[in-house]
Amino acid sequence: LELHGRRKDGSEFPAEMRLSPQESEDGMRVISTVRDISERQRAVQALRDSEQRWQFALEGARDGVWDWNLATNEVFFSRQWKQMLGYQEHEIAGRLEEWDKRVHAEDKARTYADIERHLKGETPYYQNEHRVLCKDGSYKWILARGMIVSRDPGGKPTRMIGTHNDITGRKQAEETIRELSLVDDLTGLRNRRGFFVLGESQLSLARRLGRTVVPYFADVDGLKQINDELGHAQGDRLLADVADILRAVFRETDVIARLGGDEFVVLALEAPDIDTTASLVRLDEHLNQFNSSARRPYRVGVSVGVAQHGAESAESLAELLGRADAGMYQVKQQRRATR
Repeated sequence: LELHGRRKDGSEFPAEMRLSPQESEDGMRVISTVRDISERQRAVQALRDSEQRWQFALEGARDGVWDWNLATNEVFFSRQWKQMLGYQEHEIAGRLEEWDKRVHAEDKARTYADIERHLKGETPYYQNEHRVLCKDGSYKWILARGMIVSRDPGGKPTRMIGTHNDITGRKQAEETIRELSLVDDLTGLRNRRGFFVLGESQLSLARRLGRTVVPYFADVDGLKQINDELGHAQGDRLLADVADILRAVFRETDVIARLGGDEFVVLALEAPDIDTTASLVRLDEHLNQFNSSARRPYRVGVSVGVAQHGAESAESLAELLGRADAGMYQVKQQRRATR
């Protein structure tokens, strides 16, 4: 029985009474023991309060919570952890494999390396950003944090608790900012920085595939004259027109950029036997068609220089661009000489 006792000073305390009947020669006897259970009740209440706080954290927080038993690889995933990926409570079992098979292949090695560093004591806590597969087939960027909370007598980690936070929105915003920093405001093409960032990867890809990289360096004819005679608004319109024409002539996979002023460049990844003349002819056709139908107070013209970069060449992107620029200058000189 649990009941309340009263002390000599009048204060009350919770008590536990146990009654044990025993038969003897004198008849039935009842042995009673009474115990003060104040400390036990305080401990139970503290545990209940702790569980309530833990439950509130699990249900109320935006973060998903995980609790990993390193000895058995059993993992408790909170309801929010599962909902974050689009799953119902019963659709994900409590095993490490449930998380492991959903981590993006490109992020997995780096993620496990960060976990291992914490397990070895090289970092005070585990933190990593990686992509996790959702039920609908999309990926979400997750910020994972965790910490070892218990070890065996030998010091080996046995339990690790952590959280998952959806940072997809932040990643998208970062990508937008990064993209904006690589784009020319006037034309929407890549700017100088964007050209070199993407061009270097294009150059590396060409070397791996054994293909030719072809830069087309284009300089707009007569931009200064148009600015002086028609105004800078018309000059800006001319630059935007050139950008549209280059988009129409070249492929989406080519890196098209405005380096600044009246200079444009296209970096195309081509087959070894590509004929660059065909691209130049196609460019002339688009220019002629535009000039005959657009009804602008100016004619759009560009001078183009071309250079080729074989897969075996160690030439840098800047050097390759310099050769195309020199070729463009020669084209301008030849045009001036024939006027």
